[in-house]
Amino acid sequence: MYKTISKLFLIFCFVMAGTTVLAYTNPIADAGPDQTITFQNSPNFTTTLHGKGYETNGGYLTYAWRCNGGYLSNPNIAEPIFTMPATTSKSTSYNCTLTVRSNFGLYDSDNVIINVYDNSASNFIVQTEPATNNFGGQATLHGRILSSNNNYNFGTTYVWFEWGTSTSYGKESNHKLMNSTGYFDQNIADLSTNTTYHFRAVSQLSNGQKYYGKDVTFYSNATNTNITLSATTNTPPTNPTNVSTGLTNNFLFDSFFLPLMIALFGIWLFQSKILSFAEWADSHKIKNKDYIASKKLKYKITKIKEKEKGVL
Repeated sequence: MYKTISKLFLIFCFVMAGTTVLAYTNPIADAGPDQTITFQNSPNFTTTLHGKGYETNGGYLTYAWRCNGGYLSNPNIAEPIFTMPATTSKSTSYNCTLTVRSNFGLYDSDNVIINVYDNSASNFIVQTEPATNNFGGQATLHGRILSSNNNYNFGTTYVWFEWGTSTSYGKESNHKLMNSTGYFDQNIADLSTNTTYHFRAVSQLSNGQKYYGKDVTFYSNATNTNITLSATTNTPPTNPTNVSTGLTNNFLFDSFFLPLMIALFGIWLFQSKILSFAEWADSHKIKNKDYIASKKLKYKITKIKEKEKGVL
């Protein structure tokens, strides 16, 4: 019986050990730096996207590109050739997203912006500046309009910011009118604290041409301390998700040696307790039998004495 219980306990320990969570980190997607294409007479202009993927778990990756315009030579390779549409007739921008997926089912995405500039407005530049006052659920975004010949002659311009928790942005600030080169800014609120946000400056000329500044990130702090700004563009995520493997986060130790040690210790403890209990139970039974026998013997002696008295 004791051996059967021990085997069941051992099976239970190994079943519990089998529930150990494996530690896998998300792959990292890198869509490469933003690119600029100068619009020429032939609109069938091309550029190569320099995508990359990093897999630290020893598996393999698949690639998938998707653009909001233009054509890709092969959307399922790391570096396809992008061709802007033949209908392009003015400066614009295209956004291409690279998603890498591992054979473990984990994935990551990154964006690259392809700016197409019209020769007639090639001197016009919009620039994204670092954010300030990024604490307490709000921030101030900054941008700048430049002209390489220091002569703003592009007419009425509207400026604003696109922002969000990824390079897909999703939110826009108010559009402001601007009639000269210089700086502009916009306060935004209702931000989640302890969160990284992406934003970029945007401008649109009176002829409809749009220009985009580079992607810049900032970290929304809870209080006005340790404000960290980042002006890097298209940096891969630096905080992949980690899943704890257990006590030590050592996969081999937590998945095999630790459960084995627990199982062996449990078996030793269980058996020692059972054996001790059995010995105590046997001893208790013997004492109980001796006590009952003694009571019966005393009772019989009493009866015998009573009969002897009656005879006398």
